[in-house]
Amino acid sequence: MVTDLLDITILSDDLSLLALQCLTNISVTPTCHNAFTRTVQSLYNLLDSQLERRVGILRVLINLSANQDFVVYLLSAKVTQHSEDKQPEHFVHFPGMIFVVLTEASVQHQAV
Repeated sequence: MVTDLLDITILSDDLSLLALQCLTNISVTPTCHNAFTRTVQSLYNLLDSQLERRVGILRVLINLSANQDFVVYLLSAKVTQHSEDKQPEHFVHFPGMIFVVLTEASVQHQAV
């Protein structure tokens, strides 16, 4: 189901935002995260699309990053910068940013 929704996001401009909304809702549930393991690279590749899609993809990635077991998949995928005018440089550092945020959260949680 996740790959089908991702295909719709890639192929159909009309349905892409609806598919991204579904992916965002699914990505909130940790029990569904295993369905995203093969799609992380595709999600990163979509960061080079139009702004509305980019925001939706970032929402999905942020939801997935809340699951510490899933962070390995986020860090192992590569974010490529296709063109400087389309993709801001900070998207290239997204996996590292996730790692820093989760490490900080883990340290603060252990201190409590």
